[in-house]
Amino acid sequence: MSFAPTEQIIRQGDDGDLFYIIEKGDVIITENDSDMNMVFGVGKFFGEIALTENVPRTSHVHAGAGGADCLTLDRSAFNRLFGKAVLDEVANANEKVLKTASKIGRAH
Repeated sequence: MSFAPTEQIIRQGDDGDLFYIIEKGDVIITENDSDMNMVFGVGKFFGEIALTENVPRTSHVHAGAGGADCLTLDRSAFNRLFGKAVLDEVANANEKVLKTASKIGRAH
């Protein structure tokens, strides 16, 4: 999927059914009521929390200033490809990144 510069990809609170891997460009991740503002570039991924935890989207995601191209997997393909053990590992790693980003955001 291709996204124009600053185009919204994910809206916090929406249902999630896709996992994204950034192939070109970058994305900006923010949360309501938070100073968190992270930039993810090529090779990074997002959208897994809604799929692994079966919850609404936890963040807003917009394409960066140059736009973004992303590979996507729907929920069914994501679950077949990754399986429970890998999903737990991904969720734990992502949780650590978000906690660190939140601490950094509050320190500024």
